[in-house]
Amino acid sequence: MNAQPDTTPRTAQLVARLGQPIFGRQTPDGWPDRGDAWMNTGAILNRINFGLALAAGRVPGATVASWPYTASLQHENRTAQVDGVIKAILGGQSSPETRSILLSGENPLVQKLGSAADSLGSMLEPPAADDMMTERPRQAGAAVAKNGAPRPNAPSPLSRPVRLEGLAQVVGLALGAPEFQRR
Repeated sequence: MNAQPDTTPRTAQLVARLGQPIFGRQTPDGWPDRGDAWMNTGAILNRINFGLALAAGRVPGATVASWPYTASLQHENRTAQVDGVIKAILGGQSSPETRSILLSGENPLVQKLGSAADSLGSMLEPPAADDMMTERPRQAGAAVAKNGAPRPNAPSPLSRPVRLEGLAQVVGLALGAPEFQRR
C-alpha cells in the first residue's frame, strides 16, 4: 500500500488485535506460519475490518490514494478493478469465493458476525470517527491497559463498520481475504 512506517504504540495495538501480539508468543520461535496457532473468528473479522479501515483512510500513514495502482485502476469498471487488485495484492491467485466477494462487495463473514454484534446493542458502541487510531492521553476506561496491550473486551477501532464503494472497497476486502493472509 506504500504506507508510511509508524513506530507508535498504535501499530503494536493493531497487530495485537489481528491475533499476533508483538512479544505475545510464549516461546522464542515466533508465531507459526499456520493460522490454527493464532487464528480464530474474531481475528479473521478484525483482519477484514482492518483492511476496510485502511482502505477508508482510517489507518494513519496508509491510504488507497498512495497505492501505486490506484491511478490506473480507479476509473476502470468493477471487473477490471477486481482483476487488477487480485494481480497486485493477491499475487494473481484467488478462490472463486474471494473473487465473487470482491465483485459483489458483500462479505458474508462480516455480515454474519456484524449482525451478531448488533444484537448486543450499545455495549459495543464504537468510538467516534475522529478517535480512530489517534494518539491521545490515556484515560480511565481507555481501550488500552497500562502496559500498552489492548484490553480483551474493549471496543476496537477495528470493530467499527466501514462502508466503502469502488476501488477502495475492492482493496479493503482483498486485504482481509484469506489469500492475502496466507501471503
